[in-house]
Amino acid sequence: MFSKMNLSRIFSVGLIAVISWSAKADSAPANEPENARGVVVVTPGLPAAEAKAFALSQDRLLLSDYLDASRPGEDFDSQLRSRLEKAQRAWLSGDQETARTEFRALGELSLKADWREAQREVIQTAFLRLAQSSDSPSEREAWVESAVRLYGDLNPNVALFPPPLLLEFEAVKKRSNLTSVDIDLRDVFPDFRLVIVDGKRIEIASQPRLRLNKGLHRMTAYSDSHEAVTEFLTAAQLRVLRLSPPALTEDSCEKAHLRARASISSSLDTKVFAGSACVGDISRAVTAAQLISRPKSNSDFKSFAASSPLDLPTATSSKKTWLWVVGGAVAAGAAYALTRSHSPEPVHHSGF
Repeated sequence: MFSKMNLSRIFSVGLIAVISWSAKADSAPANEPENARGVVVVTPGLPAAEAKAFALSQDRLLLSDYLDASRPGEDFDSQLRSRLEKAQRAWLSGDQETARTEFRALGELSLKADWREAQREVIQTAFLRLAQSSDSPSEREAWVESAVRLYGDLNPNVALFPPPLLLEFEAVKKRSNLTSVDIDLRDVFPDFRLVIVDGKRIEIASQPRLRLNKGLHRMTAYSDSHEAVTEFLTAAQLRVLRLSPPALTEDSCEKAHLRARASISSSLDTKVFAGSACVGDISRAVTAAQLISRPKSNSDFKSFAASSPLDLPTATSSKKTWLWVVGGAVAAGAAYALTRSHSPEPVHHSGF
């Protein structure tokens, strides 16, 4: 533990750094999906290069790019940072109970959405603040482990934390790397183009293999031809999993069309592409708008100012579309959750 004088100096510098970091992040351009004329859905098996060329020629986004661009945007950047600054100020004023409550509330948001980079940095900071303020060594280690498991690819801001905590973060990261699991994303996600792992965007074609730390992770898979899927899985479960979601289209060539039960909003201007000689426009109404949901405006999320965490929109399939290859995977995941029930971080389940 550190002396109160040293902590005060560290937090003073940290608060200035957070405010400076907030201003810098606000200047970054947003990814605006509404700039495109519409989206393109392709039939299964179509070469990615051909689909991309067609989408560009039509001034449209491929479905997976649209879904990726529709992840939580700048509204959430500012809200998360405001909450972090509130926690920092409470700590500086000596109100550690309020500060820890705010840091914990931020940590509880970790698996609630496919957060972008700046948002992930805020939540990682909250985990490390909780570790820094913990009197119990085991609790402190649990918070650091959460920061590493979900955001180990991010380097903590050295201006915010004292060297001993940064060294502990690196030590936990090294231990986690030794026991991490190697995943072949092409085997697990054969029909998908993008995978969002704890908010980190991965394009399978360019990064087919992934080293994943043990523990629970949020996985969202986006495809241009199949329904999107969001699941909460351990690395061990993912290693023996094969996802087989339904295709968004049926028939082929000029007859290709969206399935009647495909989860695409009827309000979205959608074009089905089955190849250079087989383009069909979708003009009929399509119901069950669950796959694509546009981000709501800042005013729709006034509840964020309250102490309770957000119930965030996700692009989650309403059905269990994946298949377990090894039947024991589910039981293994349940056993893991039970063994980690002492952790200060809550366990989230599919459908959250």
